[in-house]
Amino acid sequence: MQQLRISATETLAEICARNGNLDTTEVLAHIQSSHEQDAKVLISPAELAKLLQRDQSVKLVDVRSREEFEAVNIVGSVLLSQDAMRELMASGFEQQSNRRN
Repeated sequence: MQQLRISATETLAEICARNGNLDTTEVLAHIQSSHEQDAKVLISPAELAKLLQRDQSVKLVDVRSREEFEAVNIVGSVLLSQDAMRELMASGFEQQSNRRN
């Protein structure tokens, strides 16, 4: 789906009309589907706390900006930088290799 220009005061019908007369029902279905997919990967703070107590190997990766991360973060979380990505990928490959042996 194409990227839309959106104004905070417009209705969905107005946005669809202004962006090539998109089908409002189709756009609404896409929004709903996207929300359902997001909901599948969301975890509540209570669920996260239980998971962290149960499994010390869980890694939290923060995908916000460095400024946001430095202002507030969850203790033990890692900002997703190039170095952090390399480390996570290396540990993932190491774990997969260990499982095979």
